[in-house]
Amino acid sequence: NLQKACLVRVVEGDVTLLDCGMHDADAKSIRALNISHVFHCAAAVSFTQTMEDAAVSNITSSLQMRSLTRKLSNKNAKFVYISTAFVHGCETGTKTEPLPETLFSLHPYDPLELYKSMLGTQSYASAAMNALGFPNTYTFSKCICEHLLHG
Repeated sequence: NLQKACLVRVVEGDVTLLDCGMHDADAKSIRALNISHVFHCAAAVSFTQTMEDAAVSNITSSLQMRSLTRKLSNKNAKFVYISTAFVHGCETGTKTEPLPETLFSLHPYDPLELYKSMLGTQSYASAAMNALGFPNTYTFSKCICEHLLHG
């Protein structure tokens, strides 16, 4: 519908960078618009990414988009994060007993420290990923991201 097409604006950029890597003038013009919602569904759905790549593509990008949303002139703008169904480590549900729609516990690990570790030495994050039963860096990074966005 052409009438509704004007309600959506697609912005090209690099979501892993501050203000999506836009030039200052472009970022300023975006922030000035009366934007009601920012939908973030960009991710790297790769089960073989390195810890660092998964952290940048799936966590840093989300944190940058939330930051951009908070800078909008409309202070009531909603940040809508699209995650994945695969954030529960080794837990599985069934048709009759599905997994709850709650954050998967990372206890005793700290989500921010896990994120920092994924970007750095990776030893803390690797130990946690194995202990919590995550099969790959994609599912692990998406779970950590949910915690960081929720907190």
